[in-house]
Amino acid sequence: MVLTGVHLGGYGEDLDPKLELSDLLEMMAEQVPLVIKRRAQALRQLGQRKRAEFARGFIGREAQVLVEEYPAAAGGYVTGYSRNYQRVEFAGHAEMVNREVAVRIVGWQRDKLVGQMLGAAPA
Repeated sequence: MVLTGVHLGGYGEDLDPKLELSDLLEMMAEQVPLVIKRRAQALRQLGQRKRAEFARGFIGREAQVLVEEYPAAAGGYVTGYSRNYQRVEFAGHAEMVNREVAVRIVGWQRDKLVGQMLGAAPA
């Protein structure tokens, strides 16, 4: 089995400014020790590295990507997910949203794969 990512829940709590001192002291007694928080942070970092390593393994391959959004601020780029749940960004247009597009994966940037559309764009 290959580890491709890790999901860990947070430990922090937002404090209510109206808390009584006794309630605050009780909450503090239940806080997770610093050593556990450090271990969790190390595991999160490992998970990020493993996710990036797994995703980079798709560079050079073709993928079918379901386009989910065409953000106006993205300057002509669309984003979506491949069939193996990898986030992919590539040049496209708004009419591609909710359509599957053939893409060649060419890189990794800002926590997502970067692709180039293959063939003609779906209308």
